Amino acid sequence: MEYLIIKVKSKNAEKLEEELSFYKIDGLEILNPQDRMYYESSWQEDEAPDQPLGEEAVLKIYGEKKELQNIVHSYRDIILLHSYEKNEDKDWNALWALQFKGIKQGDIFVRPPWIDKKENYIDLIIEPGMGFGTGSHETTLLSLGALRDYLKPKAYVYDVGTGSGILAILAKKLEASFVHAIEIDEMALKNARVNAELNNLDIYFSQGDLLSNCQYRADLIVANILPPILKRMKDDAYNLLNPGGILLLSGILDKRVEEVLEVYGRDFILKENRSMGQWHVLILEK
Repeated sequence: MEYLIIKVKSKNAEKLEEELSFYKIDGLEILNPQDRMYYESSWQEDEAPDQPLGEEAVLKIYGEKKELQNIVHSYRDIILLHSYEKNEDKDWNALWALQFKGIKQGDIFVRPPWIDKKENYIDLIIEPGMGFGTGSHETTLLSLGALRDYLKPKAYVYDVGTGSGILAILAKKLEASFVHAIEIDEMALKNARVNAELNNLDIYFSQGDLLSNCQYRADLIVANILPPILKRMKDDAYNLLNPGGILLLSGILDKRVEEVLEVYGRDFILKENRSMGQWHVLILEK
C-alpha cells in the first residue's frame, strides 16, 4: 500500500482532515502530535505541560497512488511539502525488543517480557497494551519512587486509576498484604490483569469510579490521575485511610499544585512535594 506524507500550516490542518473523508483513503495518521492542534486536544482541560508547539502539521495518508495524487493536486495551494512511500510490513514485536530496553527508577527495573531481569533490582514486567505505561512518564516515575519509599510491608493498598497496573504490581512486590487496583477503563483493566499474571502476583482488580464503592480501610492510597479527579476523591480517601496512613497523589503540573493542596490541606499533612520536570507527586499523611 502506498502512503503520502504531506506538510501543511497548522491553520489548514483541521479543515484538510475533515475534507479527506470525501476521498477513498484507507487511513490517516498524524505524525507530529506536538503540533498545537493535536497536542492540546489530547489533554483534558488545561493539563497540557507548557512547551513550545509547532506551526506546521505533518500527516500520513494511506491509499492507492492515484487517489493520493488527486489529493496533492486538489490541495496544492496549501501543501508545503509532500512525498510518496510504500508501506512495508514490520515485525513490531522485534522493533519493540530493539528499542525498549527497560527503565530504571532507583532500585526498580521496569521491563517488557522479552528483556531479562537485572540482579539486585525490584523486577516489574509490563506487557505493552491499550492501558500500557512503561513508567517513562515523569508522573509514573515519581509515583514509583514515592511508593518505594513510603509503603511498609503488610500494608493494605488502594491503587486508584491503575492503568497498566504498574503501581499495584510494585506495591505487591514490596510485600503489601493486600492490593486493590481500581480502573474505570475496561481495556486498561484487562491489560493490568495480564501484567499481574506476568509477575505471578495476586492483585484484586475492580472496575469502578475512584474509591466510591470501597469499604475496607487502607494504610496507603496511590493515585496517578489528573487534579480535577484527585480533588473529587478527597473525602473517600480521608474516610478510608487509617490514622497515620499515606496518600500519594501524582499527575499534578506545577500550576495545579496549590489548588490540590487547598483541597487536601485541611485534613492531611504534607510530608513531601517531589517534582520531575513540570510534574509533582504530593506525599500526604492523615
